[in-house]
Amino acid sequence: MNAIRRIVEDGLDSALIMEDDMDWDVRLKPQLERVAQGVRALLPSVSNPTSPYGDDWDIMWLGHCGEVFPETLDENKEKPADEPGIRYMSRKFVIEHDLTVPPKDRVTGLVDFKNNPEYTRWVHITGAPICTFAYALSQRGARKVLFDLSVDHLTGPFDNALAGLCRRAVSSWGLKDAAKAGDDRGLDAKCISVTPPIFFHHKAKGLLNGDSDIQTVQDGQVREKGTTENIVWSARNNIRNMIVGGRMESQYE
Repeated sequence: MNAIRRIVEDGLDSALIMEDDMDWDVRLKPQLERVAQGVRALLPSVSNPTSPYGDDWDIMWLGHCGEVFPETLDENKEKPADEPGIRYMSRKFVIEHDLTVPPKDRVTGLVDFKNNPEYTRWVHITGAPICTFAYALSQRGARKVLFDLSVDHLTGPFDNALAGLCRRAVSSWGLKDAAKAGDDRGLDAKCISVTPPIFFHHKAKGLLNGDSDIQTVQDGQVREKGTTENIVWSARNNIRNMIVGGRMESQYE
């Protein structure tokens, strides 16, 4: 919360907040260029936005443990297909033939990747992501998060509460009945996700019980090489190759 408060106090237009064990693909810049296209397509703003991602987003989930699409959530799946909220939340910007996506028998998450074309990534309206590996906040989004998770209430672990804000917002979108929409409508937060994510938790070489502060494994188990789910050319595993100009190593070859 201190980092989010800093965004507001320093008047930052946006900021990326990530956990300290994050990993990403060496090709992060072209990945983000495509994500920016997707955000602008889903949330159009002015013709000359100040940000490459447009100016109408609040929260952008770039790294998470997994997520389902919002139209499949229990509170949304029975809504008719022509309902305005369903039309809004079902839109996706599809990135095809993305070779930074692992083979579909190796990619992990909550979406059924095997029933979709190989090497597909989606930029989509947020449903209910798990974990806050890496997320961006706009200035407007930071103010909404500060209010909802501190001034107003904090109802559980931070990642669940942040996901809850987006979930309340998307599930009430387009509802005219105030009783159904709820009092706060998730502050009308505009949340965008990337699936599969482009940031993920790195499991380092060495003792497995160093992976997490909240999960334990039998003492003495050792990982011989570091690994990161959903990342093809791991930046952490390719540091030496980047320094010496060597060939990038894939985790899936």
